[in-house]
Amino acid sequence: MKRSGYWLKRGILAFIAILGAAQMNGSVKPKRSKKDMSALITISSEKNIPEWLRGTPVGMLLAIQNLGARFTLSASQLPPLLIGTCMDYRISLKIPPKFAFIIRTAGANMRDQDFPIAFALSTQKVNAIAIIGHTECGMAELNDKKKAFVSGLEAALKWTPEKAGEFFDSNVDQFNIGTVVPFTLQETVRLRSQFPGVIIAPLLYDVSNGKLSVIREKPALPAEKK
Repeated sequence: MKRSGYWLKRGILAFIAILGAAQMNGSVKPKRSKKDMSALITISSEKNIPEWLRGTPVGMLLAIQNLGARFTLSASQLPPLLIGTCMDYRISLKIPPKFAFIIRTAGANMRDQDFPIAFALSTQKVNAIAIIGHTECGMAELNDKKKAFVSGLEAALKWTPEKAGEFFDSNVDQFNIGTVVPFTLQETVRLRSQFPGVIIAPLLYDVSNGKLSVIREKPALPAEKK
């Protein structure tokens, strides 16, 4: 089982690198849904931060990342925020020291991370969670990328097409997130059910400009309706 896990991790890391290169040279074109983009709340000033997030660690994160705000925690304070996001190297968050715990997974997929999340909530006094998907995510619409995956593993690891194809087929359902915005919302709803009373916000990171947006929820939260 350990050996299988090693090859799984190596294959996924190779694929992330291959896909990133393919997107840069244009052989794989990232999809961006106009519908998804219209579901975003752009944060260009403090007044854009939804009321239910103002004064919370998530609101502070938005102000830091998009507005250049500065916050300093005392030496005795523990990080108030947990961030769950993707392993993609293009995600660069401007968080100050001790501000947040960070869990990075392929596609910001938190489905196997409930225990470390619970640990942070129970022992580290974390009181808010930001789930951050991002544009151009390699784990989105993963079934469409099998050809690039197989050819990339042939080149990077000298795998046969058959081995690479079987490896893809046996793991794609676990790692495919479908479309980024709906998946991020889905994970937010799931985690709220698992950890009631905790502020959990769905965000989107734009790799083209490094800005965060809040994903609008339907139906809107009570605070959003005001």
